Amino acid sequence: MNFRLWYPQLDVYDTVRRMSCLLAAWRRDASGVERFYILDFFLSAPCLLHNTHMPSDTRQHFRSLNIERPNKGFLAYPASPILFSKMESVQKSAMQTMIGKGLIDIDAFKIGIISPSLSGKDFCLNMHHLHSTDSERNVIIFLVEHFSKIGSDGPIGLRNATGLRRGQL
Repeated sequence: MNFRLWYPQLDVYDTVRRMSCLLAAWRRDASGVERFYILDFFLSAPCLLHNTHMPSDTRQHFRSLNIERPNKGFLAYPASPILFSKMESVQKSAMQTMIGKGLIDIDAFKIGIISPSLSGKDFCLNMHHLHSTDSERNVIIFLVEHFSKIGSDGPIGLRNATGLRRGQL
């Protein structure tokens, strides 16, 4: 009998779900594309947040989540930049799917900002409430309310804290 592991980081449908959940929780008007992809990356593999640089108050909030370290879990993860690079095509496909379905504000996206469209807001809220677990919601809240504020003056601060970067978006 053959078995295959399923990796949510490489599944377009799960990426749409994760991105929708993030958009539902996003309190600000919009998020930059690269920042949004980084938040989705850490939602897909929250244990890798242990390998990032965070201010002490953000780290304290993170510790309260009790997320297992990557070397203590069942799965072995590659280095964050490698997995982030591998996820690029999946994240872009998921974003194109969301744009095609009218869930993302296309005018904002054209200028590099991600925000849900009017019809997308309801979809994202439903995804967040119906298709995420309590522990996942806690990670989403941490990512949106605490982690996303790292380097909020531009993408460089978050890049330095995570080691993640994308070329041309």
